[in-house]
Amino acid sequence: MIRVFTLVAVYCLLTTAADSIVLSHSPNHSLKPPITDVRSKFLLTGQCDVYTDRIRIGGDGPDSRGAVWARVPTAYTDWQLTANVKIGTDNRQSSGDGIGIWYAKNGGQLGDAYGGPLRWTGLAVFIDTTSTPQRVMGVLNDGTKEWDAREKNFYFGGCSGQLTNRNVHIRLTYWNRILKVELDGESPDGSKMTTCVERQNVDLPTGYHFGMTASTSVQD
Repeated sequence: MIRVFTLVAVYCLLTTAADSIVLSHSPNHSLKPPITDVRSKFLLTGQCDVYTDRIRIGGDGPDSRGAVWARVPTAYTDWQLTANVKIGTDNRQSSGDGIGIWYAKNGGQLGDAYGGPLRWTGLAVFIDTTSTPQRVMGVLNDGTKEWDAREKNFYFGGCSGQLTNRNVHIRLTYWNRILKVELDGESPDGSKMTTCVERQNVDLPTGYHFGMTASTSVQD
């Protein structure tokens, strides 16, 4: 199974007069403990279990999907998302597909792309737990293409590593049309981030929705 225990924080990136960057927390897009009244800010679909200190996305059996989408679209031109996830895959009756972290125009959907829609407009960062080694993939879509995990030209970059059965800190930063994805699977506090992929000249408009999804597949 895939058990994704997640905490997410989203920040608006602001520039001071001295050209330094400061973070402004966005409570409408964040899941930080104690988690209360979560459904007023987030749309939960599929299999999701809410605890005071985390949310579990994905169920115990095969062919399970879950999704958490922010209800409020993002008004920030520059932003940073940090997530602390623990992906468990220990059920022999199912194999985990992976998870998706989204910044998409068509938020709120549940589907077959790691629990999210196969066709979307915006950004998705997929963690594929079926591959060896496990992969992180960045994908940009204009809404005209349908995701196919077998098509390597679909994603613009990524990295690999051991990502299951441990706490993994993920950071997505979008600043001045530069997108950076960073990971830390070693430290407990996310203090050892390393760059997974970085891409320039990325256009991500305001008005899109943050989301996180997960799925499992039936084992042959």
